[in-house]
Amino acid sequence: MTPVRPRGIRQRRVRSGRKAVLLLLGCLLAPLLLGAAPGRVAPAITAAPLGTYAGTLSFDVMSMTPEVVTAQDAGTLTITGSITNTGDLPVSGLDYRFQRGAVLPDSASLEQEIADPSQPLLVVTRTDPLTVGQDALGPGESTDFTAEVALTGDGADALGIDTPGVFPLMLNVNGYLDDGDSRLAARVGELHVLITVLSLPAGTRTPEAGQAPAPTLHPVPTSVIWSLVDRPHLGINGIFLDDDLVSAISTGGRLDTILEALEAQRGSAAGDPATLVVDPALLDELDRMSAGYRVTADRNSPQPALTPVPGTTPVTSTTTTPPTTPTTGASAPGSSGSAPPTATSYSGGVPSGASAGPNGVTGSATSPAATGPDPSTGAGAPATTESPSTPGTGTGAPTTGTPTTGIPTTTTSTSSTAAPVPEIPGTVAGTGQAEATAFLGRLREVTEGMPVIVLPYGDPDLGSMIDAGLTGQLGVLVGRGGEVARRVLGGDVRTTTAYPEDGLATPGTLSVLRTLGYSSAVLDASGLRSDDDVGTVASVAAGGGRTLRTTVTGTAGSSLAAGLVNGTAIAPVELNTDLARLVQTSFAGNGDQLVVALPRRGTAPSSASLLSVLVEAGVLGAAALPGDADPIGTAPPAATADGAPEQLPADYMATAVDVLTGIDDARTVLTPVGGVGAADPEDVFGPLESAMGTVFSTAARTDPTAGTKVLRTASQTLTDLQAGVKLNVLGEYTLASNTSPLIVTVRNDLPYNAMVQLQVGDATRYGLTVKVPAAQRLLAGRNQQVRIETEVTRSGSFSIELGLATPAGKAWGQAQEVKVSSSAYGLVTILIIVIAGAVLLVMVVFRIAQRVRAARAPAGGAADGDDAPEDTAGTGAAGIATHSADPDGEPMVQSMEPEPGGSPATAEPATDEPGTGGDRR
Repeated sequence: MTPVRPRGIRQRRVRSGRKAVLLLLGCLLAPLLLGAAPGRVAPAITAAPLGTYAGTLSFDVMSMTPEVVTAQDAGTLTITGSITNTGDLPVSGLDYRFQRGAVLPDSASLEQEIADPSQPLLVVTRTDPLTVGQDALGPGESTDFTAEVALTGDGADALGIDTPGVFPLMLNVNGYLDDGDSRLAARVGELHVLITVLSLPAGTRTPEAGQAPAPTLHPVPTSVIWSLVDRPHLGINGIFLDDDLVSAISTGGRLDTILEALEAQRGSAAGDPATLVVDPALLDELDRMSAGYRVTADRNSPQPALTPVPGTTPVTSTTTTPPTTPTTGASAPGSSGSAPPTATSYSGGVPSGASAGPNGVTGSATSPAATGPDPSTGAGAPATTESPSTPGTGTGAPTTGTPTTGIPTTTTSTSSTAAPVPEIPGTVAGTGQAEATAFLGRLREVTEGMPVIVLPYGDPDLGSMIDAGLTGQLGVLVGRGGEVARRVLGGDVRTTTAYPEDGLATPGTLSVLRTLGYSSAVLDASGLRSDDDVGTVASVAAGGGRTLRTTVTGTAGSSLAAGLVNGTAIAPVELNTDLARLVQTSFAGNGDQLVVALPRRGTAPSSASLLSVLVEAGVLGAAALPGDADPIGTAPPAATADGAPEQLPADYMATAVDVLTGIDDARTVLTPVGGVGAADPEDVFGPLESAMGTVFSTAARTDPTAGTKVLRTASQTLTDLQAGVKLNVLGEYTLASNTSPLIVTVRNDLPYNAMVQLQVGDATRYGLTVKVPAAQRLLAGRNQQVRIETEVTRSGSFSIELGLATPAGKAWGQAQEVKVSSSAYGLVTILIIVIAGAVLLVMVVFRIAQRVRAARAPAGGAADGDDAPEDTAGTGAAGIATHSADPDGEPMVQSMEPEPGGSPATAEPATDEPGTGGDRR
């Protein structure tokens, strides 16, 4: 039986026979119609039209080298990748040729080529076997491929490029289709790409006279936003939670490669289209490391709680003698009647009397902690005094947030000579002092004259803080960030441009940022909504009729941004297209400014070298981010923020807010004793608040480890402080009267004065009402008895809760349950008792009266003439008369006469028994 051939093969053969004359005619007329390349023979064949089998192979391009052609290139284009047989028939015997078209004259022709690729015929190279890993491909099978071609030259194996520009290029792959009975030669695949030529490789033939001059590149204004941001490493009191930052800044580390790329661009001849975004918390950490630092010995555990230490000198003395051994446990409780202790600084990771500066030690007994509040600005106030209208030069924050206590500014200094770092229990010496010093030196050099955007200290999650009501804290972090950046980097830094994580923000967030003094922002186009085409600059509504002048990333006009930010994240063909668009725009000289934003905590982009090439060639021109002023006669399009940024975990934020609220509440309770050398609770609050500056970092969205450690230490510290001022209550109280008071003892074991008030649980259901006394001022280390007036209306035993509270009425520590017994009687009870007694008295009187009447009844009967026995009772003193009644109710009288000798005789009682002689009456 003759095998049935596929219909497509039979049709193709018939068509091939009919087209023989047309192909020959095409070969003859092509040079005339299209024009042969100067200096070379016109190709002998034309490209076959897209046929039935041209889509059999699909291409997955892995690389195109070079991405753009420059004079430094070797002059060979290499495309590598994989091909897959998507058809139903096996494919074998693959060969290829390249087909190039004429230079594309403008952006419109480029877009047309991208949308509908042509069949370029200007230059067609010879056909060569395709280098593949597998010669024959069955349906669904894949294999690697490599195709090469010379960019310049007149040979049949070269593309003959002799001028800069953008050219269409097609890789035409032919092969044999096998249906088991016959083989058919056909085009089985097409790959359309673009060749972007900035300059000709060395040795290229000079264009002939009369040929159109090479196009000129006009630099496209471009700003690349680089980010130098890391996760938090610093804990409380200047102690590092880990030493991981060393590897990041060492040779080959993530931050080192970013800095190296910046240095390469800064050293290029064409300048630097870069803007640097920096987290001042990272600068602070590097500054501390450069002066010597300590790291927790156990990186998996939080730091111990800070512990107040009693003063080392009497308050009347002007000298101090700090203890040599740090205290890490709970302070010893004071005893009743003892003198108030004097004070020194906190402990718990830092030797007493020391304060955390660049070397990890903070403050002294006679000087405020470097990380704590500035005494000149009041307890808890940030050490900044500039105008709040400019972020970075003051707090710039309204005080509507809760809590409203600010985070003090760190005021460490950079010294060329590092002080010896004291050994601290539970810590080890950091290993990155030399690396940090070198990194900072390079960073200062590369940022000289470079636009630097300073984030708020710690790169906080703006939306999370604002939604939690922490606007005040955010304002303090803004001011603190600007101060640290100016101190560490020197020179001018930009603190009026907001740059939220991922470039996304809500309208509410932008409104608060405008209130904090920001006048501009960097946002992503995906988070903006506008009726107009949004370009690189937009005017974004910020509430209250105000706007933020916004630099927009990720716009259609900046489509190259994705490729330049991370070339490995997109297909090389897409990058090839974006580069062609960019260069064509540069040739035209009408390009709008481009903004390329690197990931916040990403690595140095693989396209960093490509950026340098584009800058060197003059495709990109250095451009800072747009300023606050619009060009004359122009206005940016209006837009509204419509982003949905990710936020910190809800439970994590709740814990952080509780800690800040706890610090704020503790400030209202604990106050310094006063005097030289006296303990000051700000020595504890200051370091806690300083460390809280990085708790809200956007890094905690995915890695909350560092923030969680700080929160655990801070929470335990607050718990210990609350335990230092507590109630000392008895297990049971007995109220002897309805107004007996409850006497409780409040104990202050801390070296600070305390102001607390009592809280009593609701006991009205037990008939107990109390009058809570006013807030009590407790001296340091003293006990104080407090009288609670009560009124009870019933007796019995019941339990109530007793606790302490801040002057504002917030709970301080855990309430205690006590048992109260009452033996007192209230008014109602007394009335009941009186009435019951009166009723009982009336009943007793009535009963007595009945008995009296009953006793008098017989005498009254005799008088009336009733029969009665003879009464012998009154005949003599010796006679005893006994009256009784018989069963019929008649009285009986028994008379007993005394026997001679004084003993009464016993008379037989009367009886009604028969035969006894008894007389029944």
